Amino acid sequence: MHIPVIWSKVFRDVVGNPARSGLVILSIAAGLFAIGGTANAGLTISREMSSQYPATHPASATYHLSDFDEELAAAVGAQHGITGIEARRVEPVQVIDGGGKVRNIELVVPQDYQPVRLNQFEILEGDPAPGLREVFLERKTAEWLGVETGGTLTLQVDGAEERTYSLRVTGIVHDLHQYLPMWMEVGTGYVSMDTLHWMGFDAAYNEMLVTTANPFDKESVRAITEDIRKRVIEPAGYTVYRIERGDPGKHWGADMLSAMLIVFQVVGLICIVISAGLVTNTVAAQVLRQIRLIGVMRTYGGVRARIAWSYIVTTLVYSVVAMGIAIPLGRCGALIITNAVSSMLNFDVPAAGVPLPVVLIQVSVGLLVPVVAVIGPVMAGTGIPIAQAVNQDGNIQTVKMGLVAAVLRRLKGLPRPLVLAVRNTFRRKTRLALTLGTLTIAGMMFMAAFSTHLMLRDKMWSVANYFQYDVSLSVSTDANIRTVEREALRLPGVELAEGWYSIGGSASGVGGTDTEDVDMIGVPIDTQTMTPHLVEGRWLEDGDENAVVITEDLAYDLPGLGVGSSLVVTMETGDQDYREVYTVVGIATQQIFNTHAYVPYDVLTRQVDASNQVSVIRVRASSVAYLPADEQEALGEKLAEQFEKNGWGHGTPDTRSQVYLSNLSNFDPVLYSLTGMAALLAFVGGLGLAGTMSLNVIERTREIGVMRAVGGSDGAVRLIIVFEGLFVGLLSWVLSTALSLPVSYWLANILCEVLLSGSVQYHISMPGIWGWLVLVIVIGAAASLAPAQYASRLTIREILAYE
Repeated sequence: MHIPVIWSKVFRDVVGNPARSGLVILSIAAGLFAIGGTANAGLTISREMSSQYPATHPASATYHLSDFDEELAAAVGAQHGITGIEARRVEPVQVIDGGGKVRNIELVVPQDYQPVRLNQFEILEGDPAPGLREVFLERKTAEWLGVETGGTLTLQVDGAEERTYSLRVTGIVHDLHQYLPMWMEVGTGYVSMDTLHWMGFDAAYNEMLVTTANPFDKESVRAITEDIRKRVIEPAGYTVYRIERGDPGKHWGADMLSAMLIVFQVVGLICIVISAGLVTNTVAAQVLRQIRLIGVMRTYGGVRARIAWSYIVTTLVYSVVAMGIAIPLGRCGALIITNAVSSMLNFDVPAAGVPLPVVLIQVSVGLLVPVVAVIGPVMAGTGIPIAQAVNQDGNIQTVKMGLVAAVLRRLKGLPRPLVLAVRNTFRRKTRLALTLGTLTIAGMMFMAAFSTHLMLRDKMWSVANYFQYDVSLSVSTDANIRTVEREALRLPGVELAEGWYSIGGSASGVGGTDTEDVDMIGVPIDTQTMTPHLVEGRWLEDGDENAVVITEDLAYDLPGLGVGSSLVVTMETGDQDYREVYTVVGIATQQIFNTHAYVPYDVLTRQVDASNQVSVIRVRASSVAYLPADEQEALGEKLAEQFEKNGWGHGTPDTRSQVYLSNLSNFDPVLYSLTGMAALLAFVGGLGLAGTMSLNVIERTREIGVMRAVGGSDGAVRLIIVFEGLFVGLLSWVLSTALSLPVSYWLANILCEVLLSGSVQYHISMPGIWGWLVLVIVIGAAASLAPAQYASRLTIREILAYE
């Protein structure tokens, strides 16, 4: 059977040098694996999140109010604009785990278990509802506590006297609406109202979940819920402590997911770029080795286009084989990513195949990118004049070193292997540039990941400036600020007590149509329990009447709002609305969960007819240091108990350590993704350097033989090659360090904007820089050892006979 010459050449190129072919295939497969795994994971996660969360019928808003019964819930449910309602009771208690550690847990009692109407959850194990003295645990809480069905929970309830109860765990629940206890340090359990009453709590509800006719319209949700509060709930004699309105239809981890998808996309694109560089390097070396063959083929009538086409066909063969490897491996990578992310966000991902769009992306990229990458070296190699081509043998001959040689001649006393290694590094400048490019990109993203990590943590420290207290506790607003502060100072160990006043409202610019919910906070001008980090303008001063300091997320949500702008705020309390126009004098870094605006305490309380009233008390045991976390919790319990006796307290105390750790944990999934990205890019960068060193050794095979023939030892040969790999790694480290500075700032700002709607302060991570230096030395040495060992094992006769 006659085989066309072009296919015969393709077959010999692919099969004749398995090491080189394997390198090209591995290079292409690495890029396709990354883009397939990340694209598949992103598509699967987005699809499952967007389908599973809406199926739970999430509430548009949640009222936190004084104890009420089902009659009030029915009255609210009958109002125009309300499409669904669910009454619940939520009580914070403590659980003593098997090791004696006290942990926080919230007990939830829905109005009905069959069915739960809003914020639905799935009962994975157990009866349709828990019985008396029984508890269901959310599945992540069960993992957190190390408890299974059939086990026993020991609960501790604080009040006038400490009470302990034992509940049998009879069920496991999956609730998409609950934050992970591993982050927030608060678990979730589900009990019956009879069980809660047996534990000493009132048999009444304290939360009301509602859905509205336009659940995705924030302004409509706000208007309806405020109208019902004023017309129905408060006239009936109930107190609304807070109305919680999140982003309509948005899972609590949606911003986190968006940030992780950005990381995945960046990884995929960078790996494809690096892969293209690896393929270009390898095919360019292959063309160089066959320059004489190309000249012979053209001498016997070979057409340049057909010769070039043979190399492109060879590359396509490599691509097809690489796709056969990368597509199934990409699915495995996607499963690892999706399982990790779904575990972090507490949703399920079914085992599935590779989505068709992902396969099409991999096939398109796998065929197009390698071909585009090799066109340059193929056209350059096939375009060499015939006379020049037939006189080359593919080995390195005389190469003009120029500036490099001049510099080396001036450096006296350097070890000979080091000098040769540096000279060899610059002999193939195009290949060096591509190799440096791949390693530089990998190092740049590695350092950027660490710097981004540092900047996000620094962002959290700036947020922590708002929490310069040991304990914070909500207080009934009819309490007098002086009385409350004096009562807090009576507790042993309390050195500082500071009362604040807060009220909810909606804010907009003058003449603006966009409105945003905002917590208006009345603070002492010389507050000692907060030091906000101002990004623009100034803090409040004596004499400020209608001055306000806003957080940067409010400025982000209301475009055009800045220092000197007017802010219109409508505040609602009781049966009366208060409308004030403030002048923005400063912009501070934002908090995590709520948008805040700060006004002098005396001014705000006068404006809303609440003079000398207080809604939050903050205490510190020392003005120079904070208490340890366990002592903060103990102080919080004493403060809550004391205020409960006086009829002022109606909430769970917040400690500084709890708030900071829970806020910081919001970034954990993104930081884990960045760390994984850095590791993947380090591997791909090392693969590129290993390929380059292998090509360099193959090209200099005869040269190495001559060196050994004149007395060069095996150790000297290995040392030259290892030094060369290390030198390339060090060069890439210098370039990576310079380029990582703007890239890390860009990446951190994108992630911070997605997660927090804000910006970051620039910082460089020195551990990231020095860590990559160590890693690149290891990569350089590891990538060079195999080629060096190969070169040292060849006999002199084999080397000198090499063509």
